[in-house]
Amino acid sequence: MVEDDPRAVELIGAVLRPEGYRVVSASDGEEGLALIRRERPGLVILDLLMPETDGFTVLERLRADPATTDIPVIVFTAKTLTKEEAARLQGRVSHLAQKGEFSWPGFAHLVRTYYQPRVA
Repeated sequence: MVEDDPRAVELIGAVLRPEGYRVVSASDGEEGLALIRRERPGLVILDLLMPETDGFTVLERLRADPATTDIPVIVFTAKTLTKEEAARLQGRVSHLAQKGEFSWPGFAHLVRTYYQPRVA
């Protein structure tokens, strides 16, 4: 996940790890891009509001790179999107989740919709 809020990272990890997911995180866009290229995750959870390289830029760069273009992305943000911002996300994300309107128990189900972890 690419998220600069440590509390959100902690909460998402607490929800997903018991479900069998390995959660790795980066706290800014550049670090996130490097992590995604290195780890090749089955799913990316992406915040839009980050300092330096924001989530919109991360998403654009993921979709422009043939090595990462097919990775599902769940945008998980507190940002109220403008029409222009919503248009930038259109067709590029698997799901848009608003932090303030989201139920944590439903988050694991949402993730399972887009990615099934490999069982060792």
